[in-house]
Amino acid sequence: MSNWFFAVFGLFGGFVVSFLFWWWLNHRMVPTIMFPEELSKRPYHFGKFRSRIQIAFKNTGKRSIVDIRYTVLLIINDPLKRGNNIQNIYKLNAGSGDLFILRPGSVRRIGIMPHLSFGLKDSPLLGEIPLKLEEQSLDMDDVFQEYPDAKIKINVIGVDIFSNAVRVFESKMYELSDIRNGVFRGSDMRIYPIVTTENPWGGIE
Repeated sequence: MSNWFFAVFGLFGGFVVSFLFWWWLNHRMVPTIMFPEELSKRPYHFGKFRSRIQIAFKNTGKRSIVDIRYTVLLIINDPLKRGNNIQNIYKLNAGSGDLFILRPGSVRRIGIMPHLSFGLKDSPLLGEIPLKLEEQSLDMDDVFQEYPDAKIKINVIGVDIFSNAVRVFESKMYELSDIRNGVFRGSDMRIYPIVTTENPWGGIE
């Protein structure tokens, strides 16, 4: 009787230990992507643009994440302003959309480039958006001027370097009130005021 008891107890104990180890590896030691509470906006003195919005995300986990793909989405309710309950989603250009690796504690900062967002080209967006897109002078100020309730969302998908498990991360919906004048610095996800100095080549930095 006692031998059976110890055998069952040992089997159950081994199962519990294995489960706890699996849980620890897949819940405590996994890469975790953190998104900032606000997006950065700063003057942009290049070409015909007035400003540029920058997104960011950080690996706050214990392991690296590899083969990363990210997408920045623009969500506009009722783009034709007809009073319909319609939500259109567009992909915004934000660089290549790929990263090889994001190590623990590392931050990736990426500028949004609506003037190169050709997914907007055949959209029913109003105002000066189609013309500015054709001229490649569209910035997010133009979008929010026409659609002040527009939102921005960031999706990130990557592979845990240890377990090869695919991880998916989604930011909150950023509204116009979540966009703040300033810049990200270092690995900090807060936004700092811009210290302006004279630029001998024109404009300010």
